[in-house]
Amino acid sequence: MNKVNILLVDDQPGKLLSYESVLAELGENLVLARSGREALQQLLRQEFALILLDVVMPDMDGFDTATMIRQHPRLEHTPIIFLTAFSTSDFDRLRGYKLGAVDYVFAPVVPEILRAKVAVFVELHRKRRELFVANQKLQFEIAERKRAQEQALQAERLAAIGEMVTGLAHESRNALQLMQASSEMLMRRLNGTGEHELVLEIQKAQDRLIHLFDEVSGYAAPIRLVRERHELAKLWREAWQQVTALAKDRDIRLVEAAGSADTRCAVDPFSMERVFRNVLENSIAAAPDPVTVEIQCAAARLGEGDGVRVVIRDNGPGLTCEQRQKIFVPFYTTKVRGTGLGMAIAKRIVEAHGGVIGVGQCNGAGTAIEITLPKG
Repeated sequence: MNKVNILLVDDQPGKLLSYESVLAELGENLVLARSGREALQQLLRQEFALILLDVVMPDMDGFDTATMIRQHPRLEHTPIIFLTAFSTSDFDRLRGYKLGAVDYVFAPVVPEILRAKVAVFVELHRKRRELFVANQKLQFEIAERKRAQEQALQAERLAAIGEMVTGLAHESRNALQLMQASSEMLMRRLNGTGEHELVLEIQKAQDRLIHLFDEVSGYAAPIRLVRERHELAKLWREAWQQVTALAKDRDIRLVEAAGSADTRCAVDPFSMERVFRNVLENSIAAAPDPVTVEIQCAAARLGEGDGVRVVIRDNGPGLTCEQRQKIFVPFYTTKVRGTGLGMAIAKRIVEAHGGVIGVGQCNGAGTAIEITLPKG
């Protein structure tokens, strides 16, 4: 059992030694203070279960000390037992109770009575502390249960959306395939004419519609992870190669600042590569040439375990307050073309890994996306 602190305050060293001797049997941590000011200093340093405070002291008496103790929010409920002589008047006793005294011990002190009274308040302090810990645990469990219920509800909603989109996509693909075949035949007939460009626009619109169906289906589908130990650096480099292959006409470069950090995590490689690809695509799309994307990696704590934090920062214009709040909201996008599901999907994947993703702070221009994953 952890010891609790008991503060003994008296200007006479002999009395302090006497109180210390009487209370030693309780086996608690006894802290001595020879003045009201010294008592206040001790109270600010650590927590006390009880204060034994002498009333008659020079410079600052017990009542003045109690008044200053009660003015501090953290100390306003710390029990105070006044130590005083029989000559204390009823008026002084009443004053002490108004200042928050829970009891009086009169001189000459009876050791058994003093020990019994102190033991009661020590036990009360332990019970309060146990209750506080139990309450915190209960609050945590309630929050976890609420989060689990919200996730279950979200999963049900996504399953319903996925089922609907899958059915819609299945029924629509036949029509889209017919449109695509017809537009290709029309392209051959109109080759070299002015209407040729119009057919190209129709085909692009068809491609975007098919891409939208695929994105919504991917967002609503259950996430099934196959975790393996992988170097995150390898995954973000593969994602970088994919996005740069589609932006060959851009002036872009990648700066890695992983240092000696261990980037190995138990992740689903295909899912995490998709997360990096979505973030990198946004960085390149947001920043003007020359584009610089910097990736930093370092060890981090995630809950009670070890994790890895990856920060992807670009040199673009940065995000507005509204964009920071909505960046992970489904179908929200700042792009001229886009489904607005890329970052929402990234959030689902990271959270499925037990990690967190958010917008970090940037000292200057640009956007920083922070991804923290458990080591696994």
